[in-house]
Amino acid sequence: MISADMKSEEGDLDEDAINNFTCELGVLSQCDGSATLCNGLTAVLAATFGPVEVRQQRELVDRSSIEVTFRGPHGVEGVEDRRVEQLVRSTLEQCVFAALHPRTAVSVVLNVLETDDLLLLSTCVNAAVLALLDSSLSMKYLPAAVTCVPVGDRVLVNPLPSERQGSSGGSVTAVYDTGSERLVACRTAGQLSAEQLTSCLREARRAAAMVRQLYRRAVAAKFSKEPRDPWAGPSRAEDMPPSWRRLGGQQAGEQSTS
Repeated sequence: MISADMKSEEGDLDEDAINNFTCELGVLSQCDGSATLCNGLTAVLAATFGPVEVRQQRELVDRSSIEVTFRGPHGVEGVEDRRVEQLVRSTLEQCVFAALHPRTAVSVVLNVLETDDLLLLSTCVNAAVLALLDSSLSMKYLPAAVTCVPVGDRVLVNPLPSERQGSSGGSVTAVYDTGSERLVACRTAGQLSAEQLTSCLREARRAAAMVRQLYRRAVAAKFSKEPRDPWAGPSRAEDMPPSWRRLGGQQAGEQSTS
């Protein structure tokens, strides 16, 4: 969790800012790219397929189409599910080099394993980006999503439920291009003053740089693994960076000591 003073233009952000994030690439074998991402109490499994050929009526002659399927933890589709799909799809359509693969489709499937509703949207966006990175699909830039909640005179970034006490109920989920720091998408909920919105966007932009570090670490962790017997089970927990141990390292540690 990142905490910053709304009265301060430049707070201090360090690597502890993404301690609530854990992720792993390549967790599925029957798809082109996959990733799991845990953000606090929210966990999402993302899988990508394609570019693949599609039927003629679904073809786009100048680019690849992006399809997003959202599957909630309870299996019941609702209006909020469609909103998540729409925002994730619009974000990916902007960042993927779709013109390189005309008359094809890229499908992204998001499976919610558990959720704290406030962080669901940002977790889905980031999980989809990680899965696309795992598939090696060409991208124009790396988008990063962050959820901010104003509490008193502070802005909390990706806060846990216990940290949101005293909040008025307002929140901002912002997606930034981590290269140019350009705002790509934004969604607000509840009542926010102009000052609160500005402060939330400012802190979200700065926190997006930390999410970019998460992407870099995830890719580095995947390609730094030594070749091993695929039936040998997970690598030892002590060989994994601290940020990833919470997701897979604990199980690995248990197996290595058994």
